Amino acid sequence: MRYELTLNADSSYSLKRTKTFDVNGDRIESESGSWGYSSDRVVMVLKSRADAWSWFAMPAPGVLRAIDSRGNSIGLRTPADLHRGDAPPATGAAVPPHSATAPEPVTLLLSDAEWKLTEIESKPVRPASKTQRDIVLKFDADGRTLSGVTGCNQIDGSFDAAWRTLTIKPSRSLRVCLADQGTERAVSRTIKSTRAYRITGTTLDLFDELGTRIARLEGSVTAATVRK
Repeated sequence: MRYELTLNADSSYSLKRTKTFDVNGDRIESESGSWGYSSDRVVMVLKSRADAWSWFAMPAPGVLRAIDSRGNSIGLRTPADLHRGDAPPATGAAVPPHSATAPEPVTLLLSDAEWKLTEIESKPVRPASKTQRDIVLKFDADGRTLSGVTGCNQIDGSFDAAWRTLTIKPSRSLRVCLADQGTERAVSRTIKSTRAYRITGTTLDLFDELGTRIARLEGSVTAATVRK
């Protein structure tokens, strides 16, 4: 399989996959969409027009390494790497974007979405039910305030965020719901331990001071969070 990926300056991309068969010749598949970096510029992410996602680490200049959403290499025995090709011809002709309108940014901002907790301390979060609500967080960048819901708690407080770092300061201690004590205590530990974050596409990962991922949240943009 041969991959040819073109990244355009307007954050659009085109991808061509060529698979060679011994008897039937080549089969070519094409894809296009938008590309961007994670919030800390450690991961590159592609979002196709069909809403399919791809992730790449950048282990060296001019090299993209295909990874899964958890950051693991997807190569079976050796890493699946794309290497930057030769520079464009000297004519200076730019590769045309796939659309006259610049695509929407691939990676959300911290304050652009409502973040629903999906994983905590390497375990999936229980689904919402009639007695248990989704665990969600909202960050207001203007006032640096935090709000949200977890079990029987309304969360509010403040936060400090920089390029990679993030600390969360609840305004009061979280009560533990009898219906789901394990999750409630894990949420409390996570909020206290968070020291860094990374947003890749619509995924927010939280890390402790050792760089261990302690939680994952998925973002959804609501009418209240859309920026004008």
